[in-house]
Amino acid sequence: GEVGSQVRLTVQRQGRDDPFDLEMVCEPLPGTVPELAVHDVHVDSDGAIWLGLVDGEILRYQVKANTWRLFTSEDGLVMGWRPRIDQTRDGSIWTVYNATRAGVNHFDGERWHHHTVPGNTDDNTTLFALSDGSLLVSGIVDLSRFHNGVWTSYRHEPLARPKTRIAQFLESKDGDIWVAALGGEAY
Repeated sequence: GEVGSQVRLTVQRQGRDDPFDLEMVCEPLPGTVPELAVHDVHVDSDGAIWLGLVDGEILRYQVKANTWRLFTSEDGLVMGWRPRIDQTRDGSIWTVYNATRAGVNHFDGERWHHHTVPGNTDDNTTLFALSDGSLLVSGIVDLSRFHNGVWTSYRHEPLARPKTRIAQFLESKDGDIWVAALGGEAY
């Protein structure tokens, strides 16, 4: 929309039955965003909306305060392109970038921190926060888990997992983890 125009969105959070309406007034974004092409959207536990922009920037909209913040490499992000975003139980926001071996970033509410995933030799393209507070990070070959401050990396064998890029993780109510791979496979 044009600057000053009103936009109304209905936001449905994954796994929640409580959609909510959001009204915003279009305004110029802080910083320089050459193109607002969004790759991923995450609504955090406080209701803030996180947008992963195709070129790697992370844009946060804090609904209650009606404020925008653009995060770039100047804020400590080790960036790639097409970021994925999720939030772990401790409130940290995590990002991983497509087609880069740059590891993962997490935002603790004040600043970004970068992690290299030990034992992971892969392009990290997907991440998912589990109900136990841990984080799964995957690419084409490696699957890693961050739990209680420790990284554990796994190769294909002995895991029953696709030998292609993982597109999405889902966790069922009983704690089983479902994996959707590019090409339509599910495990």
